[in-house]
Amino acid sequence: MNDKANKQPASVQTAELVVQQLVNTGVEFVALAPGSRNGPISLALVAAEKQGLLSVHVRIDERSAAFLALGAAIRTGKPTAVLTTSGTAVANVFPAIVEAKYAEIPFIVLTADRPASVQGTGANQVIVQREIFGNYVSRSIEIASDSLTIETTSAREAIRDRINSVLSAATRNRSPVHLNIGLAEPLVPVSDFVFEHKKNLQSETVITPENISTEFLTRKGLIVAGGTNIEYLNYAQQLGEALDWPVIVEPPHIGVGAGMVSHPSTLLSLNSTNLKPEVVLTVGRVGLSRQVNELVKKGSVIISCAVPSIVTNSPAKQRISGLFRIPAKQNNKAWKQVWDVAGKAAHQIVQKVLNENKEISALHVIDSLMKNLPSNSHLHLASSLTARDFELLNSPELNSPFSLGQVSVSMNRGVNGIDGVAATAMGTALSAKTPTYAVLGDIAALHDLSSFAIPSLEAKPDITFVITDNNGGAIFSLLEQSEVKDFERVFGTPTDVNLLEVFKSLGAEVKLVSKISELEQNLGLPKGIKVIVVKINSRTNEAMLRKQIFEEVNRLVKA
Repeated sequence: MNDKANKQPASVQTAELVVQQLVNTGVEFVALAPGSRNGPISLALVAAEKQGLLSVHVRIDERSAAFLALGAAIRTGKPTAVLTTSGTAVANVFPAIVEAKYAEIPFIVLTADRPASVQGTGANQVIVQREIFGNYVSRSIEIASDSLTIETTSAREAIRDRINSVLSAATRNRSPVHLNIGLAEPLVPVSDFVFEHKKNLQSETVITPENISTEFLTRKGLIVAGGTNIEYLNYAQQLGEALDWPVIVEPPHIGVGAGMVSHPSTLLSLNSTNLKPEVVLTVGRVGLSRQVNELVKKGSVIISCAVPSIVTNSPAKQRISGLFRIPAKQNNKAWKQVWDVAGKAAHQIVQKVLNENKEISALHVIDSLMKNLPSNSHLHLASSLTARDFELLNSPELNSPFSLGQVSVSMNRGVNGIDGVAATAMGTALSAKTPTYAVLGDIAALHDLSSFAIPSLEAKPDITFVITDNNGGAIFSLLEQSEVKDFERVFGTPTDVNLLEVFKSLGAEVKLVSKISELEQNLGLPKGIKVIVVKINSRTNEAMLRKQIFEEVNRLVKA
């Protein structure tokens, strides 16, 4: 650090050092919420942005900022960061940290703290921040600006190495990490920030692949690919081709190409002897649907690869954290063809049921998006019923850019919670600069409403939100609680909110549609924030439509 920088207050020197290490680590996207205590780091980040080293995105609350950064990490696969001030601001990022942990997303949490001298005194905005996130982060350390009053180069390098150890752990462990930074007054720089334009290349951990046990290779097998890593989808396709095994893909993966199973949840519900695998090979984290969960729990021999660290209870007979070697070509064509024929038949039945039911539903919306989204676009899914409808309708038989793999898909797959869906979607849009769409229900939209209140000086994402407004929580209509007394009050939770007026007041372009043709007319390339509200008349009718699809596939598919 040069002489000019040494004249800066210790808090500013600390900020400069932290931001420099972010740059060195390869962080390109940082979200923050305003605060006094994190002010030096906020100003340092803006200075780095002006030098073209990273991008900064300011939000009015920490929860929205955290999910925004998380969305960028999900979309790019690169570590991103969120910065908060002290106090309860820190606690507001916890939901995003939990999601990052269970989705294995590299995510850096920077929290400004008041100095040790005021800890435990009852001072404002002081809580115990050190290690507040427990084992939800893979690494957590604390530094203090007072440490930078030490003028020796070795002392500064030691502090820099401590910072780098936690930042680099995010990529190495594919997990959230926490750096708590004590900052003492003064908090305002007296000269310009100075940054070096360099990045440290981090070596990746190489895991030697293992062979699949030969006893499994000639059996009737089924591959299930899950998780958020797109490499797993590509690998599952290659593995399926080599073994002649059908491949089921869970959201956010999509069915692309030969061997990928159409409408897997309906086929698994058949309980057909001819479709019963002897071996189930899982790639990544699986189990979004009840049908896949039942498949893994019952009957078949399970082997698993790319097993995430959060999975500690598994019935797998062979289990590895890396990937299996692609084996030599096997001949299980007859088995694979049984699944292929059943999938094609299921696709025709599903499309027939949707066409015959003219009343618009969330299923019609998902089907339309799969058929009409443009090439090289991106779709972010809400994590509850939307993701399950996506899995129900997913098919390589659709003749569209989606079915050809030209539309990428993401979701908050870690915990599958309702929190932060809109902010995460905006993060995917801001980070990738591709046409982005998001589909969610009215409750998920209202739950994350503050994320639409973007400061006027900030860049707005180009994104179209498609909101299926059925005035309540539709997922519960499919669960065992659907028949209980007081269902609507405790589970359905209708709000009667006029979404058009709400989103107009937040500055979005808003369209109300009641027909699929109207939805399709409004799916042009996004410019700014656009909200399409699709009015759904009845959650009960929607539930009956989903039930009808399963019943018709069970009645008509002969497998």
